[in-house]
Amino acid sequence: MSNFRGSVQNDLVGHSFIIDGYKGYRNKYTYTYEWVYGPSSVPLPSKPPKVEINYSSPVIEQVRMNWGYANEFDNNDNLYTLTDDWSIQVNGVNTSYNYRRELIYGFSKIQ
Repeated sequence: MSNFRGSVQNDLVGHSFIIDGYKGYRNKYTYTYEWVYGPSSVPLPSKPPKVEINYSSPVIEQVRMNWGYANEFDNNDNLYTLTDDWSIQVNGVNTSYNYRRELIYGFSKIQ
């Protein structure tokens, strides 16, 4: 099994890493519908209220990075927004992963 350590094209160096968690939220909406009857001398049957619960789509606030480097820089404090400056200190040098960020998702193991 080979390890991907990045690529060099046109003197540019690349690096792959994994987003292995995220912090987000979604809203819960509860709607209650009840029958309201107008004035009447005839009693009408009562109906139980209808309750409907909906959730918003998830909103991802932060992602947790697995930078590689033998887990040297991975911990739960590595939380970044999708538009943050993604940088870490490697051997005393600030290393930034902001250029041409691309995300591959929705993949799974072949059965």
